[in-house]
Order: sequence, then structure tokens, then C-alpha cells
Amino acid sequence: MQDITRLILPDVREHLAQGDHEDVARELERLHPADIADILSHLDPEEGAALFLALSPKDRVDVFEHLDESVQVDLVERVGRGPMVEVIEALSSDDRADLIQALPEETRKEILPLLAQADRNEVRRLLSYPEDSAGALMSTEFAAIPPDITVREALESLRRIAPSRETIYYIYVLDENQRLVGVLSLKDLVLAHPDDRIQDIMTKDVIEVRVDDDQEEVARAVEKYDFLAIPVVDDLGRMVGIVTQDDVMDVLKEEATEDAQKMAAMEPLEASYLRSGFFELVRKRGTWLVLLFFGELITSQTLAAYESTWSSLAILVALIPLINSSGGNTGGQSAVLVIRSLALGEITPGDWFRVVLREIGQGLVLGMILALVGVCRVLFWGDAGNVVPEMRLALAVALSLLTVVTLGAFLGSTIPMVFKKLGMDPAVMSNPSLSVTMDILGMLTYFNVVRLVLQI
Repeated sequence: MQDITRLILPDVREHLAQGDHEDVARELERLHPADIADILSHLDPEEGAALFLALSPKDRVDVFEHLDESVQVDLVERVGRGPMVEVIEALSSDDRADLIQALPEETRKEILPLLAQADRNEVRRLLSYPEDSAGALMSTEFAAIPPDITVREALESLRRIAPSRETIYYIYVLDENQRLVGVLSLKDLVLAHPDDRIQDIMTKDVIEVRVDDDQEEVARAVEKYDFLAIPVVDDLGRMVGIVTQDDVMDVLKEEATEDAQKMAAMEPLEASYLRSGFFELVRKRGTWLVLLFFGELITSQTLAAYESTWSSLAILVALIPLINSSGGNTGGQSAVLVIRSLALGEITPGDWFRVVLREIGQGLVLGMILALVGVCRVLFWGDAGNVVPEMRLALAVALSLLTVVTLGAFLGSTIPMVFKKLGMDPAVMSNPSLSVTMDILGMLTYFNVVRLVLQI
């Protein structure tokens, strides 16, 4: 929670409880809409709705744009349809379509007929594109001019259309068939001579994305070229929208959040943590925990199968966490590095051999470092008694650590590549699979090395 929210929130709650809505509006009018949105998000749903209605119509729009989608949906459900239609119509086309899609079907049917015909058609068109595509992400409110007009005429046109456009930092040049033939920045336009023709000063080699491109590819393109917006074209080369930098930031935030949750072996949350239902959280966490539990049953069976080995030497059991955690932690590090590199497009499954060689090399070096630590553990805090010489036990631990850590690095780099090659999300599948696999292989390796070295 931000400091400003922590300071003002108690007063806002007190005013709302007393019904002093005008006092609330006066207290908040000096704040940035993003700060008001933060305060609203920390209120109970009923309090949030009351605060939202206390704002002026203009402030409602500004604040609404800064709210998380789950909070927006809740407000639409709780606030009267009249006030909300005004807010929804004032949103940019992409934000409007995203909100309509997120609404429950019954609410969507109630809201859509209340929107202007042009807005309804725009929403239906944007919702027709595949989810997570450039078409679903784009805004249709961009500045466009023909190539055969002068700079003076272009500036006059921009003055007329600018209030209804999401951005005018870039002006796109379209021919009579709406095909994208050039682009120029507002700076280029301002610095050009008023009588210059647009076709003479525009950049003709335009970097663009296709309407069906994945949103992660679009985000990478915007990041790579450091654009404020990137044009979206259809199969015929006609420009249909733009994806702006703020949309890309939302995508990156969403993808990072999803990846973090998936790598923790749980299904991604639809809403924020506090606004997610109790049993929804249980379901999203419990599914993977149950699957992992069954995987660990195999681990316990492996441990039982080697009872004759460890029952004669208690220190072997004490060292199991050291061996297994070392392999699991190394594999987890490798998996995170590879998954992130796959997501950023830095590597592909075709780079498997190069990646694996690097990871095996690092695994060997890391294994030797940990093996040295393990040897010190056995020699200086040894408790093997008179059953076996401590040097032989130290050798068994060192070989186990070297093998398990190298194996962890190999599997941690290979498993994500395999899932990516199969068209599955490596962030979802890799860590749970790696965790169970390393537990089983770690103990198999450990006990077999112990048997071989100690001959028990």
C-alpha cells in the first residue's frame, strides 16, 4: 500500500460511513487519479461503489482507467447502469472491449444495447479477434492522413481529430484503400515546411505487426524498437489499429504475474489476491498440490525400497535433505533461466544442445563446490560412528552431490525446452515436473552411490 493511501484511507472510510460523500470528493480532488484508484481498490466493494459515485463524471473516467479489471467489473455490477455507460463510452476502444469481455454474460447483455451503435460495432469487432492477439489488444483510435496532402493541411486535420484519438505522437499515412504506406512523428510534422507533401517527408519502411500476431510478440517488437505505439495491419495490409506502450506494459505485467504463479505450481489468478475468492484460491493451489503429492508418493516408495541401506547408518538419512535440495535448487535455477530466455525469445528449442552443454558445465563446477561443502560436513561434524570410515562416507557424499547437481542442471535446462517443443507452456509444467523428478532421481543416485562406495 502506498504511503498516501495509508494516510488518507481511514478518513475516507470515516466520511463514507457518515454519508459525507461531498467531503470525500473534496478531499480527493487534489490527488492524481491513480492515487484515487489505489484508495478505491483498498475499500470494501460497497465503500468503493459509494466513493466512485461521489466523484465527478470526468474524475470517474480518469479513475476507472487506473483500476484493475476485477475492480472495474465489480463497479459495473454495483453502480447504476446509467453512470457506468457514460464511463464505458469514454474509454478507449481496446479498454472498452476488454471490460465488456470480462463482464458476466448477463451484465454484458444489459450494457451493450445502452452503448452507441458505433461503439457496439467496435466492441464486437475487437472481440472477434483471437484472445491474446494483436487484434484483441489494439486500439482503433489512431491518427491517419492521406499521402498527397501538405503539412499545413495535415496539421489542420490533426487539430480536428486529436481529441478523439488515443495518441497523436505517430501519424500514419494510408492510401485510398486504407493500406499503410508510411508513418511520421508529430515532431517530423511540426519541423517540416508547411508546403511539403506528406509523401515526401514520411518514412516508407514501416515496422508493423499482423492482427493475428501473439501479444507477446507485439510486446517484444515495441520493446525492441522503443516505440510509443506500433501499427496493426490485416491480411491485406490495411491498417486496423495501434498497440500503445501502456498496453504493452499491461501485457508484460500480466505475463510476468502469470509466469510467477505458474512457476509456483498453481493456476494463474483472474483477480488480485485479496479479491480472489477463498475457495477459488484453494482450487487453483490444490490441483497442483494433489498432483505433486502423488508424485512424492513415488519418492517415499523409493526411500522404502532402500531401507536396508539407510537403516544401518543413521547419518545417511540426515544427509538426504542436503542431497535432494542441492539437486532441486540447481534444477530450479536452470529452469528459471531457460524459461525466461524462451519467453524473451533469446533462445529456442533449436538451441537445446548449446544450452545443455553450458548447463552441464556449470552443473559440474557447482557440484564440485557443493561436494567440498558436503565433505566438510561429514569430516568435521561426522557421526558415522564405527560403521564405516568417514573418508569413504565423505567420498560417497561428494560423488552424490556432484552427480545430482549436474543432473539437476541438465534436467532444469531440458524439461522447459521439451515442453516448449511440444507446444505446452514451460512455465506451467516445468517446475512441478522437475521437482518430482529430481526428488526421485536424487535419492536413487544417492543410495546407489552409497551402496557402491560403502559396499553396504
